[in-house]
Amino acid sequence: MQDAVVKTIGADMTNCYLIAWGQRSIIVDTGTYRFWRRRFLEAASMATDSDMGISAIFITHGHFDHIGSADGLSKASGAPIFIHEADYRLLKEEGRVPAVPQGPWARFVMKLSPFMMAPRIPEDFVAEEVFGDDGADLHGMGLPVRIIHTPGHTPGSSALVLDDGRAFVGDMAMSGFPSLSLKPDLPVIGHDAKLNIQSWRKLLYNTDAFIFHPGHGRPFTRDEAEAMLSYGALIGDRRGCECK
Repeated sequence: MQDAVVKTIGADMTNCYLIAWGQRSIIVDTGTYRFWRRRFLEAASMATDSDMGISAIFITHGHFDHIGSADGLSKASGAPIFIHEADYRLLKEEGRVPAVPQGPWARFVMKLSPFMMAPRIPEDFVAEEVFGDDGADLHGMGLPVRIIHTPGHTPGSSALVLDDGRAFVGDMAMSGFPSLSLKPDLPVIGHDAKLNIQSWRKLLYNTDAFIFHPGHGRPFTRDEAEAMLSYGALIGDRRGCECK
């Protein structure tokens, strides 16, 4: 299979991604607003060699700025949505996945979020490919990727790992707003900071991933990820946990 072409699609504050291999592609996250689906459809049409366009939609986690246009995009393209069962359950039962601030800056950011007027998930929202803690393998769909469950930022947070060593990690880490650091940093908003660090170790030591594409900020290397973990564990109490 030819090398993957990765295109970053900016949707509000969120990095979303189109990953294409000739006739097939996968979308990683879909921004806040439903109208972004047109941008993803156009990008897929330009990047692929086939009218098939989008083969799958992968949601790293269920926060509103990552899932907003997933339903409309799935209906327009026919592509199935992949999401972990924990976040899917929260979306179906409560209409949202809670975002927990870690510290005063995060609480300030959370106060701004209502001004984004994030739409609620449609009542008829359905994800066809709900996976569990074992993740999912998409090679059978002709996509050389695996999904790894990496809880912490949310209960269902997950990462997409390509066979070539690139990984798409959602908000497991940030290297830009809403973080205050331009270096990779652990998220300022999260469900369980200690569990997120454990998930990072799982990703680093159980896969060959060496480049990480976050939901906010720039890509970073394996060395930068390891430095981030060492720093995060050292000052874990700033986020109210013993992150060891």
